[in-house]
Amino acid sequence: MMRGMFAAISGLKTHQVMLDVTSNDIANVNTIGYKSARTTFADSLTQTQRGAAGPGGGVGGSNAAQIGLGVQLGSIDNLMTGGALQSTGNPTDVAIQQGPGFFRVAASTTTPPTANPTAVEYTRAGNFTTSQAGYLMTQDGYYVQGRTAGGADTLILIPPGSTNTAIGSNGEVTYIDATNTKQTAGFLSLATFANPAGKLRPGMFVQAEVVVGATSAVVSLPASAVSYAPYGDSVFVVSELKDPKGKPYRGVRQQFVKLGPARGDQIAVLSGVKPGDEVVTSGVFKLRNGAAVHINNTVRPGNNPAPKPENS
Repeated sequence: MMRGMFAAISGLKTHQVMLDVTSNDIANVNTIGYKSARTTFADSLTQTQRGAAGPGGGVGGSNAAQIGLGVQLGSIDNLMTGGALQSTGNPTDVAIQQGPGFFRVAASTTTPPTANPTAVEYTRAGNFTTSQAGYLMTQDGYYVQGRTAGGADTLILIPPGSTNTAIGSNGEVTYIDATNTKQTAGFLSLATFANPAGKLRPGMFVQAEVVVGATSAVVSLPASAVSYAPYGDSVFVVSELKDPKGKPYRGVRQQFVKLGPARGDQIAVLSGVKPGDEVVTSGVFKLRNGAAVHINNTVRPGNNPAPKPENS
C-alpha cells in the first residue's frame, strides 16, 4: 500500500512541475522573443521481485518480475522553433523567422562606444531602438553587435536625421543620408549554439568558442590623441610646414581618421595615418590646423592596452 502511495505522489509532484512550466509559458505569451518549454517524464527505479531465468532443463526461461517506483522529471527543453511574426511598422523591429540563432549584444566600455566582442550576450528579442547618437540598441541599453561587409565586428550606427531606415532579410541595415545617398550601416549577425534547447539555462557551466576573424596589423594610438566630432574624428599629425613667407617650421595638420576597436587606453586607427607618422597625443583640443608646436615627449598620456586602477 505505502509503495503504491509513494509512486502516486511522485506522479503528482512531477505533473506539478509540468503545470508550472505550462503556466510560465502562458504568462509569457506576449513576451518578445520568448521560447516556450516542454516537460518530459522518465520512469524511476524499479524494484525486482523475481529475477530473470534463462532457458534450460526443458523450459524456455522467464522474465524478471519488477515493480516500478514512480516517475521522475526527465527534462525541461526549450522549443526553439520560430514563433508567429507581427508587423509593427517600426523599421528597427526584427525577428528571426527561420532556424536557430541569437542576436549579439554587449555593453560598451569606451567613449564613443565601440564593438565589444569579448563581452557579448545573446537575445532573441529584436525590438531594437536607436540611441541619441544613432546606435542600434536593445530596450535594456545594450549595443547591437553587427559585422561589416568584410566580417569585422562593428556597432550599427544610423546617423541622426537619416531617413528610410531599413533592415533587409540578409541583415543589412541601410539608410538615406543627408546627401540623399543610400548607405550601409552594417549587418546584423547571429550566433548559434550546438544545443540551443539547453545551453541558455541560468547557472549552467558552458564552454564557448568565439570566431573573431583573421588578425590584421593596425596603427594604435592613445585614445587622448583623437579629437571626436559629429562631422568626423581626427588627429593632428606633426609635419614640416611653411609660413606665408615660405619659412619652414614644425606644425600640425588635422587629419581625419577612421577608428576601429578600442582596448584599454589604446584605439585602433584603420585609415588616415600610417606607421612612422608623428601624432600629437596630448592637448589636441588646443590645436588648430597649421598651428606651430614644440615637441615635449616627457609628458605622455596613458597607453596601456590593459590598464588597472591604482591600489587594485
